[in-house]
Parts: sequence; structure tokens; C-alpha cells
Amino acid sequence: AEMVETGRIRVNCGINPESFSWDLPRGDSFESPEVVLVYSGDGLEGMSHTFHDFYRENLMPEKFKHTVPPVLLNTWEAMYFDVTHERVMELARDAVKVGVELIVLDDGWFGNRQDATSSLGDWYEDRRKFPSGMAGLSKDINSLGLKFGLWVEPEMISVDSQLYAEHPEWCLNQQGRNFRCEGRNQLVLDFSREAVQDYVTDRLSDILSNANIEYMKWDMNRHLTEVYGNQIDPRKQGEVFHRYMVGVYKVLG
Repeated sequence: AEMVETGRIRVNCGINPESFSWDLPRGDSFESPEVVLVYSGDGLEGMSHTFHDFYRENLMPEKFKHTVPPVLLNTWEAMYFDVTHERVMELARDAVKVGVELIVLDDGWFGNRQDATSSLGDWYEDRRKFPSGMAGLSKDINSLGLKFGLWVEPEMISVDSQLYAEHPEWCLNQQGRNFRCEGRNQLVLDFSREAVQDYVTDRLSDILSNANIEYMKWDMNRHLTEVYGNQIDPRKQGEVFHRYMVGVYKVLG
């Protein structure tokens, strides 16, 4: 929004036209993203309260409307990738003494994840670190009177992973080119692909249904580059970014 020289307020909203185009043949339809606008005569603070109230009362799930978030302790700064069942339990036993209510197991619990260079996409419990899996860990955490949460980064994939070995074409980049950006040692999965959506949904559903996980930290640690969908016609690459976001929303839904 901006105020022009005549004192009038102009508001622009909608899809950013940069890197966006959409082929819309006669008879087809396109659903644009939802836009929520609020007004307040009390400045930014008043606008923020109005915006938050609107979402709380109209869009937030009923069970969370008036819930006070629990006091949370995350394993990352304490352990980084060096997480095990016993180390997490040791942290939890100390945490409960100072009023912590929720323990979140961060990165390092899956695949062969020893550092930041591998295993994103391999969302299977590392039974060497967690012999009884997330089910056993969550049960032991709950026995202390604590809730249990888990970290994931579903939009990303490591080149050094079982998933990449099986499906290198699932990444956002143009296959056959000599250069691609592996920011943070990782690539981005192409969520415009239904197969990617199904894979991530199945893996997360399996994890969540087999353990008492009451909180999930969905991380997204790098921006999108080389936004090219290898299953989409080259003339329609302007649709990929939008289709990617629709795919992410489908998984979240």
C-alpha cells in the first residue's frame, strides 16, 4: 500500500507477476490466492490486533483459538545432530524441573543424518539412535508429564539420500544442465508433482500415526532457485512456482 501525491491511498494485491504466467485456454478456470485486508484507525498496533482477531475467530481451528502455547524446549542448540533416545530423555528430565511443558526433537533423528550433508527426504526413523522409534521416545517423554514434538523439513532433499538416488527428477531444476544451486547442501523437491505430494504425505502420516506427536516444527531453510518443473511443458514454466505452493498447501491440508 502507498499514499500517492494527492493524498489518496492505493492498494495493490494479488499474485506477484515476476516469474508468473498461466496458460488459460477457453473454458478453463484459475483460482487466485485468498487475500485478507483489514483496516484500523489506530495505527499499526490497532491493525495488528484487528488482523489477529479476525484470524483467531474465523480461520484458526476451534481447538487452538484460546489455547496458551506450552513452554517449549528444542534439542537443536543442546545437541545439534548428536541426538539419541537417552540424550533426549536426559534433557527432558532436567527440563521438567524448570517448568518446560513440551520437548521438540529437532534435526538428526532420520535416515543416516549425521550432519547437514545427507538424508533430507529419507523420513524414516534412525533405529540406531532411537531403538524404539518415535513411539517409544514419545511414550517415555509423556511419562514425565511432557508433550512431545518433532522437526521435519519436507520440502527439501539431500543429494546424498536414498530418495534422490531413486528420484533425481523430483527436484526443482532443469535436468541436463551443468549448474544447479545446492544451497545449504540441499535441493528443493518439486511439489508441483503429485508423486512428490503423495510421498511426503505418506511419510509424514506414517510417522504421526505411530507416535504421540502433539507438535510438529515444519522447517524451510533455503529459498527456491532454478524453479523449473521437469514434467511441465517448457512453455508453461511460469506456472511452476504457483503449482509448487498449491502442492505444499495440499500436503498441509
